[in-house]
Amino acid sequence: MGLLKNLRLLFSDSLISRMAEVENRQDLLEEHVEGRLDSMKQYHARVVKRERDVEAGSRTNDRKAPRGEPTPAVNPAVQRLLERRARRGGQLSLG
Repeated sequence: MGLLKNLRLLFSDSLISRMAEVENRQDLLEEHVEGRLDSMKQYHARVVKRERDVEAGSRTNDRKAPRGEPTPAVNPAVQRLLERRARRGGQLSLG
């Protein structure tokens, strides 16, 4: 008697609808996580590109401008910002 009651509950519409709802929520969660992971990868790529561009810029700024003229001085506020970012970049690793 108890077995039949449990089987009836197992295949009832309410249980099946709840299971379908859980599967839908799980699919939505997986899509959300994949989207976040993709956005994190894009952000990491932008940061790496920005750091590479800064390094390339610093190498070109060390050289003299054409005709032997010195390169223009960097704004001290910008220099401090770049130094602070470089220090923070050395402390963080994205493994």
